Amino acid sequence: MINYLFIALFAFWFAELSTIPQRILMATGWKHLYPFSCVKCLSFWMALIYSYNEPFCIIIAGVTSLLAMTINLIYSRLR
Repeated sequence: MINYLFIALFAFWFAELSTIPQRILMATGWKHLYPFSCVKCLSFWMALIYSYNEPFCIIIAGVTSLLAMTINLIYSRLR
């Protein structure tokens, strides 16, 4: 279960703090770079790929996405 927390934290770090997706968007002129520029999309797809063989993989991916959005909200409130 701790692995899903790490997935959510990595998705938050990559999409919000690393600025890699934002640099790609500025260089290409695109509006969106889904799922890499979105915390909830990136965490959902990473968790889905990680838990593909489990019976409730969609629910696990959704909860991981919710966890990543919560981390993003806490970070924005503390900032």
